[in-house]
Amino acid sequence: MAALAPVDEDAERMTGQAAGDLAAPSDEGEATPDARDLYAQVLDHLRSLEPEPCFTALPALAEDNSLRFEVFGATDAQLQDFRSGIEARTGLIPGMVMRPITEGQCETVDFVRRAPDYPAYNLYFTLENREIESGSQLSGRIHNSFGRQVHLLLVDNAGRVQRLDTFLQFAGGTASFDIPMTLRGSPVDTFQLLLALAAPSWLESVRAVTEPTEARDFFAALNREMDERSIAPDISLIAFSVR
Repeated sequence: MAALAPVDEDAERMTGQAAGDLAAPSDEGEATPDARDLYAQVLDHLRSLEPEPCFTALPALAEDNSLRFEVFGATDAQLQDFRSGIEARTGLIPGMVMRPITEGQCETVDFVRRAPDYPAYNLYFTLENREIESGSQLSGRIHNSFGRQVHLLLVDNAGRVQRLDTFLQFAGGTASFDIPMTLRGSPVDTFQLLLALAAPSWLESVRAVTEPTEARDFFAALNREMDERSIAPDISLIAFSVR
């Protein structure tokens, strides 16, 4: 299980920008026609699929005009079936990263898939390294936040949710982070998940997370708040490992 260095839960950082309409998927320049065409084909394919438990796929157009594509499933076989199906339609997708997840993380990918805007989200992650040594830092960026309030969450391999908002530093439409990561117990072969949420205002169900919380309880509270406030946050999800 990945465990974090202590977090100052009282320190909240604002973006310093007014909330506004969602921006286009690319925040610098324009995506090339080929990238836009592939992105459109991927979205069409995802929308044509029957919902499948413990599976989600998140394409995004990056600011370097490339397609970023994160895919999560319960088994390697499920992921390979998905690859075969989509690439039969689109051809090879070089930017696709596929990760098997644990049963405890299924609540997270099911939340992402069931959210109102799936699969066309604008947020996306970049990580300096997807595999880090225990005791080092997980460094990366959340792109396309554009003035909204951004939350960052860790979902460990056991399905516990931790809030990491205090590690975020904002500049323009990007939030960067450097997070100390250590392992408790023996090394694990499974992946940890980072979940980013961007909304016009803070999500109180997220801010209420002050200690590791079971994913089932967390997402039940988050879904209630989204319904009550008619909020559909922008979303991104990425996997990493700690060795």
